Amino acid sequence: MIRFGIEADRQEIMELWGESFGDAQEEIAEIFRCLAGEVRVLVWEESGKIWGQLCLIPVRLWSYGQAVKAEYIYAVATKDTARGRGVCTGLLNAAATLLKEEGSCGVLVPGDSGLAKFYEKRGFSPCFREKIWEVEVSGEKRPDSRGRVREGSLRKRCVLEPVSVSSYIKCRRDAFAGAAGVEPSGGMLKYAVSSFVREGGVCAKLLYEENIYGVLCRRESGTKSAPKENMLLIQEITAKGREEAVCAAQALLWHFDCRRALLRRSYDVCGLYLPAETEKDGCFNLVLN
Repeated sequence: MIRFGIEADRQEIMELWGESFGDAQEEIAEIFRCLAGEVRVLVWEESGKIWGQLCLIPVRLWSYGQAVKAEYIYAVATKDTARGRGVCTGLLNAAATLLKEEGSCGVLVPGDSGLAKFYEKRGFSPCFREKIWEVEVSGEKRPDSRGRVREGSLRKRCVLEPVSVSSYIKCRRDAFAGAAGVEPSGGMLKYAVSSFVREGGVCAKLLYEENIYGVLCRRESGTKSAPKENMLLIQEITAKGREEAVCAAQALLWHFDCRRALLRRSYDVCGLYLPAETEKDGCFNLVLN
């Protein structure tokens, strides 16, 4: 039987979530706390036990200035002992029927690019493709052999001010209002930004060349080929175009004394939160019409 999960199911849902994705129970509880009143959970129940689940979180899908009602499909999970029995497919079909009845559609980001075909076979089609770009420092002075950057005019023009999560969300929505892409719910954004900050990230406002951007970034340790080199992971810059985003990323490199950065962006929208293990060439965001 497929039905909506209720409060009495919460612990069982959290345990299945943890088994499937490796998240700590405290982290899962925080997700539900941030999404209180927003998230709906479809569960597959047999003999009083939950064998599968998927979460539905309200979002808006923007296209050509028009907003379409949509649900973000998240944490699709099946117990190991129930795999191969069509549990996941059944839940996705139930979600598709429900969303059609509600005049809505579904959107999701596969956990890895290999899952794209799985979802495409179940009615989803590619929507936007996330890309990770590598950006190198540029300007009058480059870092020395120790990776240190001397003062330059680029640095002088770059001001980074920490902001609250709510201030960042407002900056983000002002920048992307009406743009093509997915606009997450308030609870979803709050959880994503708060999690990034807890993991050592910076949530800030960047003032650069008379422009103001919201920025999520953090300093990463070096790679195997360059273990002493600091790298900057830029999870998001609220810039609308590629050239503008790259220029802002270079300003951040000067600010953090780093040689290079990885910048996450989509072709038509930036800021979709992707799993850390996403391959370097990105993965599809998929939409169920």
